[in-house]
Amino acid sequence: MIRKEEQSTKPQQNPTSPKLEIIEKELKQLSKLYREAAKLENYTIACLFVLIVGIVLYNLIFAGKEYPMDTYSLIRNGVVIFVGAVSISLFTMVFFGFRKKFKLRKLIKEIAIKHNENFENLLKAFSAYFKAHYGGYGI
Repeated sequence: MIRKEEQSTKPQQNPTSPKLEIIEKELKQLSKLYREAAKLENYTIACLFVLIVGIVLYNLIFAGKEYPMDTYSLIRNGVVIFVGAVSISLFTMVFFGFRKKFKLRKLIKEIAIKHNENFENLLKAFSAYFKAHYGGYGI
């Protein structure tokens, strides 16, 4: 009988405690950042694929054939513009993708410090979670 009274006087824990809400906010922020980085990874792969297909098509259609100088200059300029534009967009996407990944790692490091957790274990856990839920290559 005494135990029941002691149990009833203990405060009940709220299922949505402030710490849980903070973790949910952090997880939402991290997942948003990871989705953006994964989307950039997909665009980077598509851009790389377009570059490879362009080079293969050039080799199949134009390489090894003789053309007049005017036509050759036109083809050369077109190929240089195509490869340059795709390469610039590829490097831009890679740059922003790495930037988002570094920002994600920094946020996870801050969370690990704040909650007194091991950074490497937390990084592996978040990476596995994000790969399972959103795809991509992880953090």
